[in-house]
Amino acid sequence: MTYQDIATQARRLPLRQRLELLEVLTSSLKDDLEPRLASPSSLALIHGIAKTDGEMTADFEEKDDYTTYLLRKYS
Repeated sequence: MTYQDIATQARRLPLRQRLELLEVLTSSLKDDLEPRLASPSSLALIHGIAKTDGEMTADFEEKDDYTTYLLRKYS
């Protein structure tokens, strides 16, 4: 049965049966779309991606290490 056949048959149904058909279609669509709606957000998927093994160093410590590196390299 093609889409056109189904659409034609649906138009011939009494109002009550068309409403029931609408409820069946709505329920079917909810079932198909619900897993997509419940999927985790992008942020949840990348949570912890930049996690380090050790403690985070303070910003000034990193600058000091870089300065020391440059002094050794160019002296």
